[in-house]
Amino acid sequence: MNPAVRHKYPNRKRRLRRLCAVASLTALLFACAAGIVFVLARHEAVPAPEADAQKPSAAAAARGALQNALRAPPARSTPRSIEDGKRSPAADAAAPAPQNSAETGAPSATEREVRAALGELARDSGIPAPFAGYTVEESAAILAKRYAVKPPSAWGEHLPGVTSSLAPGTEKRAVVALTLDACGGKKGASYDAGLIALLRERNIPATLFVTSLWMRTNPEALGDLAADPLFEIAAHGSRHRPCSVNGKTVYGIKGTASFAELAAEVEGNARDIEKATGKRPRWFRAGTAYYDDVAVRVIHDLGLSIAGYSIAGDQGATLPAAKVAANVRAARNGDIVLLHMNKPQSGAREGLRQALPELLERGVTFIRLSDVR
Repeated sequence: MNPAVRHKYPNRKRRLRRLCAVASLTALLFACAAGIVFVLARHEAVPAPEADAQKPSAAAAARGALQNALRAPPARSTPRSIEDGKRSPAADAAAPAPQNSAETGAPSATEREVRAALGELARDSGIPAPFAGYTVEESAAILAKRYAVKPPSAWGEHLPGVTSSLAPGTEKRAVVALTLDACGGKKGASYDAGLIALLRERNIPATLFVTSLWMRTNPEALGDLAADPLFEIAAHGSRHRPCSVNGKTVYGIKGTASFAELAAEVEGNARDIEKATGKRPRWFRAGTAYYDDVAVRVIHDLGLSIAGYSIAGDQGATLPAAKVAANVRAARNGDIVLLHMNKPQSGAREGLRQALPELLERGVTFIRLSDVR
């Protein structure tokens, strides 16, 4: 090399190496930055999948995620009426949050996520939560795990969580809810069309509690009633049984003896009504209106409010018309009146016919239960 050139650039190699290093580092940083920009742009450019496309996979994932939990074994008043029962305060205290689902039977974090996912699907698709997507048997298994370590401690008509009366109206507008039971079975499968005609003539709304037994015998009547906005269809049990988890008996009628039987009685009936009418009921009343305290919690977990009563108008469809009329006339602001519409031969229709003029003259406004919820 020419000595003059070497003298003029004594550190030429070192400078070249530095320039190469700087250029390489700059290129690497540029490449990283370009990669980050590309990823962000791709993320923003790709549209989220349509909700409808997500639903099937979410439902499948939700159901699959719960299978292991379901395979695990669970941790460990004087009667006032003859057929249907009758009265209780409202307000169910929430169960304390468990800390170990395997020991307490409460929902695990996975189960809560699954239920949340299914609940979201339910809201999107119109299927009512909280057990949309589950079979009745799967629902029973979840509830059995949740309450496995909490045996019943109370039994009766008047338990907390059962609504016995309405929030009162005002002095100028007294409100009363008329409720009619249709029990079904061999002795209660009839339909008092005259009683319904009376309500329509007077424009009196009512909440109608029907069993699956009665529905199967009276499908045309059910369709007619469900189509009439004057009435609200509510659940009265698949087989008209008291609601318990251990087979408690009242009036000689054995209650549901397990979570599986309880779910079949309550949820099974609710789904029968939804299938027949297109609308899931909001209210439930057990056959005989008896419950144990665990059953009350389970029914609320199934998304149903529990209706008691404050006036047993016909005492299980056993009273004559004059006595029914006297009982109904006694209705005051906030009362829930219970009569039966499955026994035309009873005194319910005529007793109500006698009582209605006085109640209407007093300014009573009749409402359906869901009109105040």
